[in-house]
Amino acid sequence: MSPKTLTLLGVLTLSPALAQTAPAPSPMATASELLQRVINPDWPGADSRTEVLVGQVPAGFGVPLPAASRVIGAISTTFQRGEAPSNTAVHFDTALTPAQVTAYFTKALGAGWQEAPGFLNGPYEQQGGFQPGSSVGNLALYRKTPAELLHITTRVVGNVTQVSLRKQSGGDTERMLEYIQVRPPAPPAFLVLPKLAAPANSVVQPQGGGNSSDGVTQNARIETKLNRRALVEHYAAQLRQAGWKLVNQAEAGQATTTIWSFTQNGTDRVGLLIVTGESPYRATLMTQATR
Repeated sequence: MSPKTLTLLGVLTLSPALAQTAPAPSPMATASELLQRVINPDWPGADSRTEVLVGQVPAGFGVPLPAASRVIGAISTTFQRGEAPSNTAVHFDTALTPAQVTAYFTKALGAGWQEAPGFLNGPYEQQGGFQPGSSVGNLALYRKTPAELLHITTRVVGNVTQVSLRKQSGGDTERMLEYIQVRPPAPPAFLVLPKLAAPANSVVQPQGGGNSSDGVTQNARIETKLNRRALVEHYAAQLRQAGWKLVNQAEAGQATTTIWSFTQNGTDRVGLLIVTGESPYRATLMTQATR
């Protein structure tokens, strides 16, 4: 038998073994997998399912859009078990103004839907501080049967209004609605901040903070055409009008810090207004009792 024949027989003999050990090809990654990891990186993938639609509204979404809307797409996340609710976000553009969008959905949803302002503002909605810019609108609506919560966000960009609808249902939604209806008021001892109106044609997004009987801290993201000095002066004028007195102002790199004194409930207090970076700026307003 020739060497060539032996080589061929050896290859044929080994081929089945090689076929058995060859790894199976990995399935192609999908946009849904990517978004699932970005949106909820800590959630086990086997317990949830994310659906991504481009230029479409999911079947059964149940919320009609205004006529001539340009649908950008939708992201739906559902969970197979537990109390986590299902969430669907639909994004679209419309020629309607934010006020018209609000009026449209209030009418289109019909009877059974109610406004849920506490869902947006939390228990300290009267705290004051940085107020959202007029170009951004928020509306939350809910109904009990079936238990659903709809959060509507509008933002004016150029000649169109960008709208995001986020609908939550199932899971612990019903229990959340009960909490919205009986949300307790802020304790009377808690402090409030002067309400600071946003600059014209700016986008201000409050981003949390803290509140106690000793002091208040509030943060915000501010997108504006004003430079940092003009932005600080815009808010400083409102603080002066509220009775705050400027003690000191300092510039350090890309941060402007102003220190204030004022009296509230018979107690002398110190206030700080800090604006850092470039647009979008990060701003902090805080107060503390003097020691």
